[in-house]
Amino acid sequence: MEELRVMSFNLLVSRRSPERTGRVLELIRSYSPDLLGVQEASPDWMKDLCGLDGYCAVGQGREGDARGEYSAVLFRTDCFSLCSQRTLWLSDTPELVSKHPSSACFRIMTEAVLRRKSDGQMLTMVNTHLDHVGADARQAQVRVLLSQMCPQGAVIVSGDFNCTPDSGPYREMIQAGFRDAADGRSPGTFHGFGTANSVIDYLFLCPGVNLRSYQVLNEKIRGEYPSDHYPVLAEIVL
Repeated sequence: MEELRVMSFNLLVSRRSPERTGRVLELIRSYSPDLLGVQEASPDWMKDLCGLDGYCAVGQGREGDARGEYSAVLFRTDCFSLCSQRTLWLSDTPELVSKHPSSACFRIMTEAVLRRKSDGQMLTMVNTHLDHVGADARQAQVRVLLSQMCPQGAVIVSGDFNCTPDSGPYREMIQAGFRDAADGRSPGTFHGFGTANSVIDYLFLCPGVNLRSYQVLNEKIRGEYPSDHYPVLAEIVL
């Protein structure tokens, strides 16, 4: 069994600047997660992320191919090899660029099936970003996510679910057998640069994944927050 670091990080698609980009990349480098799920990653963000040494990024934009925001999965290439990857739309037609009727935006899930190089163990990382407007859309989207996963080995689901632990989508994840790495007791993860304090970002773990620690990374980098969300980080044993 080996320890792994898993991070979920909503980067904020707007208000990009060289300074903020530098803060985001510095924070990622400082914690060096083995697995990273990002949300609101525009094509420009993806170019920056693909420049991180030692990482491979997988996924598509939510408007198809390289268009729109990514909910990408990044993994350390010294730890894992990629077996398969898929981007699916959280709609009634998951294999087509599409959206749920009550969703404000196209929403996607990215699934990466990985093999750990040290021992051949399989792991599946699923990353997503549920709709920010419609509760009905979020409920439908999480059900699509759960029904469409084709996992091999242990499963980790990361993402900005845009809902709190008392919500339907959260309960769906727990009822499906997943454990919230924060056990429903996370400090706020969305801060809106000082305008909010709510828990909407999660790392869900399947049974058999042992949790060592969970953190909300609420530090500033050179006096400023890197994003309007705090990244969340779990140390697990697998």
